[in-house]
Amino acid sequence: MAIDPAQMAASLSEIVANLPVILDTLQTVTYILLVLFFGSIAVMGFRIYAPFWKKLLVRLLFGVLSLFSGAAIAGFMPLPDNIIIKLIQLDVVVGGIVASVIFAVSLFILCKGLSSEETLKKAIERLQNALKKEQLRHRLRPKKTMSDPYFLAGVVIIVLFLLFSAFNFTGFPSFQESLMSTLGMTPDDFESLSNVLDTVKDTDLPEGIADMPGDCYELISALGRSPESMTELSDYTNQQLKSAIEQGTGDTVVDMKHTAVEGNTVVIAITGTGKTCIATETDLCICR
Repeated sequence: MAIDPAQMAASLSEIVANLPVILDTLQTVTYILLVLFFGSIAVMGFRIYAPFWKKLLVRLLFGVLSLFSGAAIAGFMPLPDNIIIKLIQLDVVVGGIVASVIFAVSLFILCKGLSSEETLKKAIERLQNALKKEQLRHRLRPKKTMSDPYFLAGVVIIVLFLLFSAFNFTGFPSFQESLMSTLGMTPDDFESLSNVLDTVKDTDLPEGIADMPGDCYELISALGRSPESMTELSDYTNQQLKSAIEQGTGDTVVDMKHTAVEGNTVVIAITGTGKTCIATETDLCICR
């Protein structure tokens, strides 16, 4: 299957239009995960017994502090300077890990001077009450766990759900495959495109390509899909466009032709020095 330039252009246009929102959302999710990760390291040094919600607050607080400090010391991390490391912000991650370890050691030292006696007494009292309730609840229940109806019901639900998942499992989703599908590409197309990019990555773009108006890309793509349309040229007159081409090229236009390609009007102009220019009805695209 060949690459569909129109589908790829439309998909890329949509991705670029939504890129700020996508990146902001991805950054927010990444920060939340990093806060939880850094906090889980820092809280290892918190050796005072505390209820779950208090430990969670400590974890979140020092997770945020570790992210803040990690971003501050990221520049001091001895990491290679390449685009992949910059894209995944590995310097911030490594800096955050260093910061969270420092906070863990600090909390461990800090906890040496604190007492959790009262907290432990309250916790033991709650556990004793919970134990009494559990003992009372099980007096009227079967002693054999395997024959307990609640236990069996839970096992059946788990097994049925796993069977349903197994029958409908088609593989783990791949970000690369999803992106290629969105762009209308196959793995072979992607490999070919990668080879082309590797070939031209160190070369300069043809003069004028980077500065083309947006409509020109669609026009040239249409010409690539329908080259036979160039055999049906007819005379064309547009003094304003002619002046724009002459101003853009610094050359005199000696002839102008036009044709219709996929609903778009393509103007071909020939200059006095033999250059061939492609233009829309309003803009010069490229001259070679």
